Amino acid sequence: MRIQAVALSLCAGLLLLTGPARAGEWDDLKPQDYNKTAIQRIGTAGLGFLKISQSARSAGMGDAFSSVADDVSAVFVNPAGITRVRKFGWTTTYTRWFVGTNIYSGAAVYSLGKGGLVGFSTVYLKPEDTEETTTLQPEGTGKIIKAGDVVIGLVYAYPMTDKLSFGIKFDWLRETILDRSLSTFKIDVGSLFHTGFHHLRVAMSLKNLGQNQSYLYTTFWMPISYNMAISDELIGKQGDPLCLTASLETVYAVDYKQRYHVGGELWLGDILALRGGYKFNYDLESYSVGAGVKYGMGRGRTLLLDVAYTKVNSLMQSPLRVSMGSTF
Repeated sequence: MRIQAVALSLCAGLLLLTGPARAGEWDDLKPQDYNKTAIQRIGTAGLGFLKISQSARSAGMGDAFSSVADDVSAVFVNPAGITRVRKFGWTTTYTRWFVGTNIYSGAAVYSLGKGGLVGFSTVYLKPEDTEETTTLQPEGTGKIIKAGDVVIGLVYAYPMTDKLSFGIKFDWLRETILDRSLSTFKIDVGSLFHTGFHHLRVAMSLKNLGQNQSYLYTTFWMPISYNMAISDELIGKQGDPLCLTASLETVYAVDYKQRYHVGGELWLGDILALRGGYKFNYDLESYSVGAGVKYGMGRGRTLLLDVAYTKVNSLMQSPLRVSMGSTF
């Protein structure tokens, strides 16, 4: 039954990405034309900020995190992962993004016992204010252009068994530029399956599912992606004095060809974590490194501090993330 449920989730995600909305695009498509077709899809999806990782732990592992997610930050990656939170937890992240843009995010999760877990999340992206320029006034008009994005979400997750969990998140988002704005809703769904073979875990998540959007004279897709991931402990197990986790994740996006994430996390003494990862088929991002500290406060309470650095090409300032959180 568990295997059938996972297979059903896999098929549903693939159908949503390759279904009627894109069926014409794939008619008579030959393997050698795939990359060309992928390039032609660039720029067809909007609201690109939804693709940005909101967890320093995830970013430090190259975002190969959907099957590793077992804390509050799973809200942003795979909502099924929050079922590993015992009672209550919270997290907050600051991201130094490109060209003076700052991102602030936070989430909290509460266990309802046998009723599952509920939580909320928020993301606020603030680009640097810039002065308007025109053809006749290339030095600036004196008018300041302000923009920003905000996302508010509600999440629910339920452990179907001690090995299989499902989660869903509903988000309301708003993007504003000057006096114009766009508001819409989206859904994230995910599953996490502990196979029982060694410590092997399999996860699937469908992100940013929503209706096509229109802004001024442009219509675009939501940045929908379907992620499949697998992870296992190569050394020890979670909570051991020495534990090494390896993870592989593949991403099917509506606006680009297939991408791959690989990452690892090494815990020393269940106190210090060292992380690294790499993203394949990305134009800007490549490798990432990160570290984390876990401080036990007794009675099952822990305080977490994580940092991550992602390398991008020399034309951009590399992103830096700092996360803090706690579980009770």
